[in-house]
Amino acid sequence: MSYKHLLMRLSLIIIVSLTTNLSAQTKVLVTATDGSETAYSVDENGKLFFSETDLMIQETNGEIFSIALSNIRKINFESEGQNNEEISTSEITAVFPNPSGDYIKIAHSDKSDFDVVVYSLQGNVVLKGHYTNDDSIDISSLPAGLYLIRIDEKVVKFCKL
Repeated sequence: MSYKHLLMRLSLIIIVSLTTNLSAQTKVLVTATDGSETAYSVDENGKLFFSETDLMIQETNGEIFSIALSNIRKINFESEGQNNEEISTSEITAVFPNPSGDYIKIAHSDKSDFDVVVYSLQGNVVLKGHYTNDDSIDISSLPAGLYLIRIDEKVVKFCKL
C-alpha cells in the first residue's frame, strides 16, 4: 500500500472522528499491520494529528505517542456510554486527478449527487458545495498543499499543486 493511499485512509478516520463528539471519546484502539492492538485514552484534552510520516496521539494525561502511518491497519474509536464505532476505510470515494492544480472530480459509488466540504490540514473550511459525479470542482484558488475533502460522510485526501 502506498504512503499516499495510507495517509488518505488515515485522514478519513481522523476527520470522521472529528465530526463526531470527540469529547465523548475515551479510547482510541490502533491495530498495527502485524495484528497487535494498542489502546490510547483520548478525551477533550487529547488530540489526534499528523506529522509528516506519523499519526500523533496526545492522550488525556498530555503524553504524546508517535505511530508510523505505514504500521497502522485500522483505528477504532470507543466511547463510554455509547455504541462503539469502527470506522471502515474500505468505502473511500475517489478524488481525481490527484494531485491536481486546477480542478478535481469525484467518483462516488453510492450516489450521483453529494455535498462536499474541503478542509485545510489546519481544519479550516476552504471550499464547500453540492456536486455530481460529472462536475469538475475548481481548486485553482487554493494554495498548494494537502487537503481533506468530506464527501457526505466519507473523507479523502488530495494534493493541490
